[in-house]
Amino acid sequence: MALYLIGSLSNPWFLLLPPLVFFFISFLLGFSSCGSHRRSLPPGPPPLPIIGNLHELSHVIHVSFHRLSKEYGPLIYLKLGSTSVVIASSMEVASQILKTNDAIFSSRPPLTAITRFTYDGIDIGASPFGEYWKKMKRFGTVHFFNAAKVQSFRRIREEEVNVLINGIKKASLNGEPINVSERAVCLLQNIIFREVFSRRLSADGECKLSPYSDLIKDMMSMMTSFNVRDFFPSFWWLDFLTGWRIKLEKKFEQMNQIYEKEIQARLDMFFGGTDTSSVTIEWGMTELMKNSEVMKKAQEEVRRVVGHKGKVDEETDIKHLHYLKMVIMETLRLHPPTPLLAPRECLKDTKINGYDVPAKTIAVINVWSMGRDSKYWDDPHRFQPERFENKSINFWGNHFNFIPFGSGRRICPGITFAMANIELAFANILYSFDWKLPNGLTEKDIDTSEHVGLVTRKKDPLILMATPKSSYK
Repeated sequence: MALYLIGSLSNPWFLLLPPLVFFFISFLLGFSSCGSHRRSLPPGPPPLPIIGNLHELSHVIHVSFHRLSKEYGPLIYLKLGSTSVVIASSMEVASQILKTNDAIFSSRPPLTAITRFTYDGIDIGASPFGEYWKKMKRFGTVHFFNAAKVQSFRRIREEEVNVLINGIKKASLNGEPINVSERAVCLLQNIIFREVFSRRLSADGECKLSPYSDLIKDMMSMMTSFNVRDFFPSFWWLDFLTGWRIKLEKKFEQMNQIYEKEIQARLDMFFGGTDTSSVTIEWGMTELMKNSEVMKKAQEEVRRVVGHKGKVDEETDIKHLHYLKMVIMETLRLHPPTPLLAPRECLKDTKINGYDVPAKTIAVINVWSMGRDSKYWDDPHRFQPERFENKSINFWGNHFNFIPFGSGRRICPGITFAMANIELAFANILYSFDWKLPNGLTEKDIDTSEHVGLVTRKKDPLILMATPKSSYK
């Protein structure tokens, strides 16, 4: 975000802006913010004229927020252009925002790309708080997200996981490396598309990313990229000069053509469910390859429970895979699909942690930072599923040191749906194959660099070699 701004400032159009305009706007911004000095705002780095604190941020924005929280505390205040933002990085502050003051922080800010791609915010995730959002949430619960409905999709999950396993087996017998990242996306695309639209995206037995994949990737990237309008509303026209708005409209038209015959209200489920579930499988397998003892323990459990049945049965086996469930929870702790929960908008002046938070301020919860805080977790950077053993911690938003899916009114409504997909796929992958790194690589060679978008996946795909297991002890 900040890097985008710095690059944009080298554009000749910016150099043509008269210095008088710069200083005039600086004066106006300074004058209009005089009243804010009477407030007791949360601590934070001093802002620069015009850009505020944008220069403090790197491309990996959740890491930047984490660094600032170490210096300024669990609640920090930033000016991103002319937009006020507070960042919460502790369970205590997160609880005040998502529980104590949930009603005040129940809406979404009207960010340009998200609003455009969701047709002015008509889906569950992006719509502002109100009667329409309540109706959409009820619609999602009734038709997709309740336990009975998730259970009714079991046959689809099992069939698609079988397609995944057979595809990996065929490739492995030919000595081909397995792109785990890509196959996880293919799996989730086909599961969700069948559940939502009653048809597959790719041919039976094949793992080919659909035409939707690149579009979704581009859209997710644009939703988190820098654009002038969100932070400098008066300079909205600069988005056209930089080409950002033109690109946005082009992607919107592509999406519109693809979905013009589909039910718009179901789009949110497809976008959110595909990426959040597939990246959890990707990061989970990455961590297992980096931690061979954990991999061994997880595979031994799955193979002991399933025995010689040939595949994992969702109804009878999953409930007994306690260690696998801890592996998934540990994956979500270290690699939450959305390191920063979807932003909330403060609806009226309020106080958080003893500080004033003005109306219209955007509130961001850094769950990535909370998952790495030694205040809540022993040896927080170590992948250790056993930390969840005999603990009552879950991801339903009640334990604020572990909220990968959020909490309160805007908690992710599809948790049950997502976990059913993740658990069945993960269990069968571990049951059916032994895994190793290609070309003599070792655990230390695994790159865990992040590619940041609306969800955070590995920068480079996870490529592994699979060996089918024909019998199990």
